[in-house]
Amino acid sequence: MRIVNEASNRVQQLSRGEVGLTLEIRPKDGASMEGTEGVKIDSRASNKILFFAMNNKIKPFDDPKVRQPNIDKARKLLGWEPQMPLEDGLRRTIDYFAALVEKGIV
Repeated sequence: MRIVNEASNRVQQLSRGEVGLTLEIRPKDGASMEGTEGVKIDSRASNKILFFAMNNKIKPFDDPKVRQPNIDKARKLLGWEPQMPLEDGLRRTIDYFAALVEKGIV
């Protein structure tokens, strides 16, 4: 995970393959990325603001390895495998937290 303040830089990093996921891009940037191989734009209209933050100056988030999950250990020790494609899991996670926001829980 990395913090990139400028929306145009987030789009550039996504288009260069430097990041696998980015949030809060401008509509015109999203439109310009439509049809780009390996890029999926998912958006929805809302009057709600969803914010995800992590303070990477405190433990354990100060360690870049913690912010770059590796499921090999879960596979090896637990015999665990993902039950759905990453994109589906991300969509379900986003929907889950959006529902919490709608209900005023978070």
